[in-house]
Amino acid sequence: MSESNDYNPGEWRDFDAKQQRQTFDANAAANRSYGAKTSSGAAVESVPASVTTECGHPLFVLCDVSGSMQDWPGVIFGKLPYLDNERKEYLGEDAEISFGAISDVGDSLPFQIRPFAKEIALKERLAELTITAGGGGHQDQTEAHELAALYLCRSADVSKAIRKPTVIIITDEPPYSSVSRDEAYAYAKVRISEASLSTDAIFGELCKNFSVYIVLKPYSPSDLKGETMAGVLKTAHARWSQLVGSDRIAILPAADRVVDVIFGILGRDTGKDEYFERELKERQRPEQVKTVMQALKTVHLLPAAPQTAAKNAAPKPVRGNSTVLGGLTGKSAKRLLDD
Repeated sequence: MSESNDYNPGEWRDFDAKQQRQTFDANAAANRSYGAKTSSGAAVESVPASVTTECGHPLFVLCDVSGSMQDWPGVIFGKLPYLDNERKEYLGEDAEISFGAISDVGDSLPFQIRPFAKEIALKERLAELTITAGGGGHQDQTEAHELAALYLCRSADVSKAIRKPTVIIITDEPPYSSVSRDEAYAYAKVRISEASLSTDAIFGELCKNFSVYIVLKPYSPSDLKGETMAGVLKTAHARWSQLVGSDRIAILPAADRVVDVIFGILGRDTGKDEYFERELKERQRPEQVKTVMQALKTVHLLPAAPQTAAKNAAPKPVRGNSTVLGGLTGKSAKRLLDD
């Protein structure tokens, strides 16, 4: 749904995108905690025993929040109203989102995840996250993505999903090579019988049960010249290609286009590529469209998913594979995605 049409912000009409960006900017947020309490004052756990949804189209958005990500978390979360609105277009009215934050095993919170939510409740879920702005733990240019993947494999109940749930990981670094038994329980509340699990095995399990994509930010501007990769970006791309496939990696140098790329991924996963491209071209300038489509060029080589059922339909669910642990009104929308 293009913002140039009659997009109505509804419950989001008082949302302050600029303030949200500042709150989640990894540079500005260093050493600040936003996750101590909910708005009601109750304490929250950074990693609940499990996350559960009854919806047919769950979505996981996992964002690296270490210092090298700079303003990317703030840009993503600052566009939350539009992300929530387009969630309905691609996934249906019942679709819910679970947000996660990933940092380094040397940080106080290497992994966080919030329960599923939709609409204005998403804002409160985000407010429960702590932006560590850390990094540089046991190994340079590596973050604890394998913890997040292990948690989704073992502790996410998406059994009502009617297809593989989409997982989008936004980062600029590759994962560690393994998870030890102690790390799995201490940081992700997952008990494993093995002394350690390899990251290859974890992502093999994840990709079997979820539709996994990586939005890869260049670690530094010099890491991407035209289509030539260097430095950490080259290393990260090679590793992620081994884990999820190169056709599931979108290399994106511009933070302001990350939500557009998320829509492009959802369009591919739900058979709504034509809608995505039409809506993008209606809303963005040609150079912005070019940036987005360049990032998605490998993703859009994947076979297109069949068109999903109408958003008001009620398709019969099929049991997923993950293990269980445990009328809009308001003023005109602010333009969230045109800068």
